[in-house]
Amino acid sequence: KYSSFIRKLNRWGFRQVVAKSSPDSGAFQHELFLRDQPDLARDMSCKKTGSVRGINHAKRRQNALESLEVSLGVRGHAMAAAADASALLPD
Repeated sequence: KYSSFIRKLNRWGFRQVVAKSSPDSGAFQHELFLRDQPDLARDMSCKKTGSVRGINHAKRRQNALESLEVSLGVRGHAMAAAADASALLPD
């Protein structure tokens, strides 16, 4: 499907040309994907997609940290409380 292909291009770092005055408007470009320079493409990398579980875990960790800071009255000391908050959450 077209939308899946677009998502894949975005994961590889391609960006759509949006300048209306450009003849390439609507095309996709990447600084390392250039005609007659195939060696540059070796430096391209595909970005990992974030899993829903990982995002939820990070959000829960942040919420626990904020709750801990409020209950202990140590606002602004997130680094010191991070170890305590991490110990409260399962991996």
